[in-house]
Amino acid sequence: MIYYYKFSFLILIVPIILGLHGCVPDAPQTRTITTYTIRTYQIDNEFVQLEKNRYYTKVHNSVAPNFQPIPIKKLYNYKSLKKKQTDAEFQQAYDIALQIVLPLSGLPLEQQIIGIAQKLRVHYDAGGKYSMSEPHYNDPYGFFVRKIASCAGCTRATGLCLNILGIHYQHINENKWKHQWCRINVNGKYWICDAFAYYAGEEYEPCKHPIFKYGPEK
Repeated sequence: MIYYYKFSFLILIVPIILGLHGCVPDAPQTRTITTYTIRTYQIDNEFVQLEKNRYYTKVHNSVAPNFQPIPIKKLYNYKSLKKKQTDAEFQQAYDIALQIVLPLSGLPLEQQIIGIAQKLRVHYDAGGKYSMSEPHYNDPYGFFVRKIASCAGCTRATGLCLNILGIHYQHINENKWKHQWCRINVNGKYWICDAFAYYAGEEYEPCKHPIFKYGPEK
C-alpha cells in the first residue's frame, strides 16, 4: 500500500515538474521548431504541431510590396550553392526556392528564418529521400527537384532561400562529414536554420547546434 501511494504521488508530481520546465506546456506557446524526434507534422490554421501537446506558431504569409529577389548570379554564396549543378539545374532549383520565399518576403527576419525551415521541411516530407551518395545529394537541385538530399543538400537549399531574400548566412561544417546547417546574424544574435533537425532559433553556444551538441572542427 505504501508503494502504491508513492507511485501515485509520482504520477501526479512528475507532469507538474515537467510543466514548470516547459516540457509539457498547458497551452500553445510561441516557439520555434525545436524537436527532431519525429518525421511528420501537420499544419492547421494557426499552429504547427510537431508532437503531441507541443505547438509552434505557424508563420503566416506576407509578400513585400515591390519585392526584388537577389538574382541568381548575384547570390552572396553563389559558388557554394552552385557546386556542380548545370546552369539549367541551378535555375530550376532557384525558381522553386523563389516561390517558397516569396510569401515570406514581407516578414521580419526571425519569421523569415522560421518560415523557411517550416516550408523546407514540408517540401522534404512530401516524398523526400535521404542519401549521402546519389547525384545531387548535397545541392539545391537534389533537394528541390530530385527530392534527394542529405543535411548538406538541405543546408544549401536553405541557404539559397536565405540568399534570395537578401540574407547572409554561414554554412557550418561545409564539406565535412558532420551535420551541417545555416547560421544567421539576427541583429547581433546568431540563429540556426535547420529544417533537417526541425530547429529554427537562437544558438546557445557560438557555432554549436543545441540538438547535436557540437560545432565546426577547429
